[in-house]
Amino acid sequence: MRRMTFLGVLLALVLVVAACAPAATPATPTEAPTVSVSACTGDCATDWPPVTGPVTAGTGVEASMLGTITRDDGTTQATYNGWPLHYNDEDTAPGSITGQGMDGLWFLVSATGNAIKP
Repeated sequence: MRRMTFLGVLLALVLVVAACAPAATPATPTEAPTVSVSACTGDCATDWPPVTGPVTAGTGVEASMLGTITRDDGTTQATYNGWPLHYNDEDTAPGSITGQGMDGLWFLVSATGNAIKP
């Protein structure tokens, strides 16, 4: 389990999944979803481990946008502006963003709470 403090303008340590809850697909690609569960489980959660919460806000991050959801396995997952937060298993150092844009589904989330699409 990882416990994180979010620093800087981008939440560069974590990625957000746009397809985390197909039933709650946002109206626009960068609009935050309203979800209560993450659809990334099993093999998906192995490649994209959830950021377990709660977490604390660092410089440039709006603390009121941080939240949590309860995963199917009972663990608590951090959210930012409604996005369930994940990181890519290949991103092992602060600032690594290997998973950005992967499969057209995984994107960084900005400090303003929107997905950052290329």
